[in-house]
Amino acid sequence: MIECNLNIVGPWWMDWFHGGLNFHHEHHCFPRLPRNRLREASKLIQEICARHNVHYDQCGFFTALGRTLRNLYLVRNRFLDFKRKNRNFL
Repeated sequence: MIECNLNIVGPWWMDWFHGGLNFHHEHHCFPRLPRNRLREASKLIQEICARHNVHYDQCGFFTALGRTLRNLYLVRNRFLDFKRKNRNFL
């Protein structure tokens, strides 16, 4: 699960605006953990990932936004290619 998610890095005061969803890894590992403790849990999960050689992906907000939009564009293109080849599909 850790390798399929992305955390958004930012200052502590932005945690409130993100509603804790900037700590996506921690939210899924500990869904009942209060959001004011997610930053603390993040350090622990990063240590565990480093110990087990698991990639812990994190980046800034605008980088994450760019990556998301690029991925949506690529998925759209794959769908359009599929639709062209299979005209009776939809």
